[in-house]
Amino acid sequence: QRSSVATGTLAVQIATITGFPDTTVVAGTPVVLECKALPAQNVFVTWLQGDVVVVEALARIAINTIKVEAGVNSRLTIQNVTTADSGIYTCFYNGTDIGNTGDTIQFSGFLTVLDAPVAEVTPSTLTIILGGNAEFLCQATAGTPPFSFAWTLNGNSITSGVTTDNTSVVPLSNVQFSAAGLYVCTVTLQQADASNQASSTATSMLTVQVPPQIAPISDVVVTEGQRISVFCSVTSSPRVAQENSSFIINGVSLMSTGADVSADPGIPGIDFSLAIPMADFALHNGDAVCRVSLDLVNGTVVRSTSFSIVVLVPPAIAQFSDVVAIIPAMPTLTCVVRADPVATVTFTGPDNTAIDTTSTMFNASTSGPDTNFTYMHRLTFNRAVVLTDEGTYTCMASNTAGTVSASAMLTVHLTPTIEVFNDVTTVIDLRPSLRCTARADPLPMFTWTPPAGVIADTTYTISSTVQDGDDQLLYASVLMFTRNAMPNDTGTYTCDATNAGGSGMASAMLTVLVIPQAVVSPAALTVNENAMVEFSCSAPIGTPPYLFTWTGPGNSNPATDYSIDSNSTHSLLTIPMAQVIANDGMYTCNVTLNRTSDLQRSSVATGTLAVQIATITGFPDTTVVAGTPVVLECKALPAQNVFVTWLQGDVVVVEALARIAINTI
Repeated sequence: QRSSVATGTLAVQIATITGFPDTTVVAGTPVVLECKALPAQNVFVTWLQGDVVVVEALARIAINTIKVEAGVNSRLTIQNVTTADSGIYTCFYNGTDIGNTGDTIQFSGFLTVLDAPVAEVTPSTLTIILGGNAEFLCQATAGTPPFSFAWTLNGNSITSGVTTDNTSVVPLSNVQFSAAGLYVCTVTLQQADASNQASSTATSMLTVQVPPQIAPISDVVVTEGQRISVFCSVTSSPRVAQENSSFIINGVSLMSTGADVSADPGIPGIDFSLAIPMADFALHNGDAVCRVSLDLVNGTVVRSTSFSIVVLVPPAIAQFSDVVAIIPAMPTLTCVVRADPVATVTFTGPDNTAIDTTSTMFNASTSGPDTNFTYMHRLTFNRAVVLTDEGTYTCMASNTAGTVSASAMLTVHLTPTIEVFNDVTTVIDLRPSLRCTARADPLPMFTWTPPAGVIADTTYTISSTVQDGDDQLLYASVLMFTRNAMPNDTGTYTCDATNAGGSGMASAMLTVLVIPQAVVSPAALTVNENAMVEFSCSAPIGTPPYLFTWTGPGNSNPATDYSIDSNSTHSLLTIPMAQVIANDGMYTCNVTLNRTSDLQRSSVATGTLAVQIATITGFPDTTVVAGTPVVLECKALPAQNVFVTWLQGDVVVVEALARIAINTI
């Protein structure tokens, strides 16, 4: 036999019950009250609120009793509790297996239901100006006090001011922009279980308006023609709208051309911009203002800030013109310069060296500016210009914006002056020429004006203008006859020399001499011996003055036989007493132009003299009757240049009208 043993242990105890503690919950929440009896199996459980049996109610009150190991567990669940559910709750266990405690066992606990708080913040919205004062009041308009209050601003905790059982105040003084935002007040029941607390929140929005503040704007310095860019930085709350911003330049309002929102986390900012593609001195140089306006709770606020726009005008030479000066002018070269600031102007001469405007040779002056900042810079000669002053002059203008230069040509003209143009005398058997010499620069053009009737081409030609000798400023023109001169070519010839500097004119006389044609009068003469003889010589055709020379017969003696009396146009040969042998013959007169040897031309004429002894025949003695006429006649042969005298006795017979007549033929 083999064996083993086992044991069993018995514990006999009195049944006990455990239940819920006193419970505080918030109205509207569910609550679970639970009791448990050990040991217990066959029991009934009843729930009482005070002395009233709790009855299940669909969807709100439920009682759930179940057997568990060695005991019975009963659970009372109340949904959406109200304050009416507050009170003492008791769970009763009765049955035969409760043990030696009797037929029943119970457990009681207190349920407190609190009303949930309702928070309210006044004012619900608030707008104030930066630096102002305000306060927010948070109160519990419902709920079971006491309450606790908690405040946040934009999610961050802040401390409140005075707090009572059901109110809390947040005072704000000298409000800054950082105080703006969402204020949240949270009201919480203080006596509620930590796991079942009730709270309520209320909000208020604080808007802090910041009047516009404009950052200083630096003065803008640009060169004319460049882009002007100005930025006006404005901080404000709310931001200034672009349409409420403007720029004022020299009194002219311009809308801003752009607006960029600043990313600064502080007071909102916006940068208004003004872009002008091309700076114009007349329009943009001067005072400028950035102006903004903003409607705030206390009215419209206008702000502005001033700055200057300086438009630099780089020098621009608007005019530096070529100049033509005629000696002895004192010319001025004018350089018209537009610039701001005013340009420094210097001049250089033809030799590319700077001109000393402080010297006695030049004078420099400046006038201006006009409304467009244009200056007139003048370089004036203090003496008469000369040909060596001719050349290229340069005007250079400089200021802080740049440098520019321009060139101009000074052309010096010498007005033609006729230096040589002499009278010319010629003879009809020559082809004359007239030479006109002029001093001039530049090369002159010669124009000839002949007397009326002298026709070019058929009469004369004009030579090309040539330099006269080594003098580079002396030019000559020659009028040359293409045929022999004629008497009607005589007259005044005018030479006119013209160039860009003007003209000079002179006149010369062309005298055409006609070869004399000698005439002796009488051509033949017969005289009585001892008679006075005169031969006259002249040149009715020809150009006086003349030179006269006579030659007589070979057997005549000029010193004793005759005399000669001549002037420039006439010559008289006189023989006081002609002799038969000594003075008979031919007398020749030579007429010569009284000119220089190259112009002397002559011709001859003759007169013949015959000298004879004179005889006279007369009337016979005559007897007549008184009262009748009588004619007495004498004739002398040979005889020409004689005087006849009649005598009656020794008394000269004198003609008497109608009675006595003497007729000598």
